[in-house]
Amino acid sequence: MKIIGLTGGIGCGKSAVSEDFEALGVPVIDADIIAHQLSEPGELGWQAITERWGSLFLDAEKRLDRPKLREAIFHDATIKTQLEDCLHPLIFNEVLAQTHHLDNLKIHSYIVWSIPLLLESSRYRDRVDRVLVIDAPVAVQIKRVLERGVSLKTIQQVLHHQMSRSVRQSLAEDLIINIGSKKTLSQIVKYLHNCYNAMK
Repeated sequence: MKIIGLTGGIGCGKSAVSEDFEALGVPVIDADIIAHQLSEPGELGWQAITERWGSLFLDAEKRLDRPKLREAIFHDATIKTQLEDCLHPLIFNEVLAQTHHLDNLKIHSYIVWSIPLLLESSRYRDRVDRVLVIDAPVAVQIKRVLERGVSLKTIQQVLHHQMSRSVRQSLAEDLIINIGSKKTLSQIVKYLHNCYNAMK
């Protein structure tokens, strides 16, 4: 079973591409979804965070205060590193567990790993068969994320901390510049789906 590594910057369309693959019957293992699940109260990620910082990043209901944690990460590289130490091994182990389960089913020719930090992390990059990068001009990224209700300041902070578009593009085996319609994007994904199914 082949593994396609899907990545891209904020607002480039990773979620839309994931949905298109899933609509074609392709399993998508999403690191962001796993991270959210692991950070729910009582889960392993939540436990790791509270063991390190107590209730500092929890709200009144003892749930993870994601905006507060995001702000702290942007202003303190140490907190960012410590959070990655808490969560990344747990996320990686869950990605591998889900992959192993799907491989044992022997019904899929390939699956997709949606990993925001795919290209920054050798633990993922070394295990995928192809890298699919979704990209868009910065102005388009900002416009899309503003429409989600995220502040411009936060978007700019995220973009500042992400890998540059040029580097990301240079590391792609497959590249989608997502500036067209949703229909066009879906057609590109269908084309790639056919190519991936034909891979030996």
